[in-house]
Amino acid sequence: MPGNTYLISPALSYFYYMRLEFDSYQLFFYAKPYQHRFIQLFHEDKQVGSLTFDDYQAVPENTASDDSINLKFHESDYRDIVDLLRNEAPLFIWINTDNGIGGLSTSPDEFVGEAE
Repeated sequence: MPGNTYLISPALSYFYYMRLEFDSYQLFFYAKPYQHRFIQLFHEDKQVGSLTFDDYQAVPENTASDDSINLKFHESDYRDIVDLLRNEAPLFIWINTDNGIGGLSTSPDEFVGEAE
């Protein structure tokens, strides 16, 4: 398994996922005809992921390579994710390598009631 692949066991089902930390991001807003939003994620100035937001009828599949994860979100998720980027650290992008489900997460060391 690559160094960023983990085995977890939620609700008695085991699966492997890839998790990459990121420490900076860049936002993009596209004007017509596309009208979608895009966020690139970086760790130590190297791109490790991207988040694409659009008015999808059906959200496309998430994808991953050895050193990058690309997630697709409905445009309605944009504000919540930007809020997460602005207010939390450290942050990780992750993807289940079996079924393509992915997301963003905080560190498992995040304490309750930190008043961030």
